[in-house]
Amino acid sequence: MAKFGGGPAFPSPTDNPVQNGQLSVRDYFAAQALTGAFRGGDTDIHDEVFARRAYELADAMLKQRAKAE
Repeated sequence: MAKFGGGPAFPSPTDNPVQNGQLSVRDYFAAQALTGAFRGGDTDIHDEVFARRAYELADAMLKQRAKAE
């Protein structure tokens, strides 16, 4: 089941992230979480664990963002 991505991270006039190659907010949050993880020195963790955890954090961020709206 696809998760709601939070819409495009950087909207354009077409607002179609597939057509204009933009990241969803979820993808952007996950990428930022990965950046923070690598900066923290957690390089001994397997790649799939990094990826799964990044999206778990992104989903938590989207959930918190929805509560604030």
